[in-house]
Amino acid sequence: MRRGKRKLEVARQLALATITAAVGNTPLPHDAATLFQQVWLDALTLTLRHGEASPE
Repeated sequence: MRRGKRKLEVARQLALATITAAVGNTPLPHDAATLFQQVWLDALTLTLRHGEASPE
């Protein structure tokens, strides 16, 4: 796997873990679940791909 793809996958896993920790087992309305599962996951993934300490 290319380094860039690996960094993106690691960032995606970290983003998913962060969202899961924040939401926990709380049942969410469909729209809220979609927001977290798609929009925020993508946003966090793209931000975290540069590393947690990145100013981005």
